[in-house]
Amino acid sequence: MLKKNFGILRGDPVDLVFSISGDITAKKIIFVVKASKDLTGARLIEKKNTAAGGGDTQLTATYTSGKTKITVKLLKEDTQDFIEETYYHDTTSQPVGNATDPVTISGGILTIDKD
Repeated sequence: MLKKNFGILRGDPVDLVFSISGDITAKKIIFVVKASKDLTGARLIEKKNTAAGGGDTQLTATYTSGKTKITVKLLKEDTQDFIEETYYHDTTSQPVGNATDPVTISGGILTIDKD
């Protein structure tokens, strides 16, 4: 699993970009932000690729040179009301049409600073 930390300004639109080995572009990919690491914690932000029921305006995955580049598109509305400074994110992938549990491919801390 890739560990990746991000720091952004509250309410600013931003693309979070990271790469992982292999081609997962045909899989369901879901990016989630929570206030805690609890598995059952509320999802404050959830972005999905098209295969997972989202779209290119939420999350894109492109494959080149043995790596999948994932771009998560955060909008102003996604973080403008956040008051805590440290959140936790993870990204999972799962084969389309497969009942297997999703696999966590990345995770880390999302720090949001007030502007």
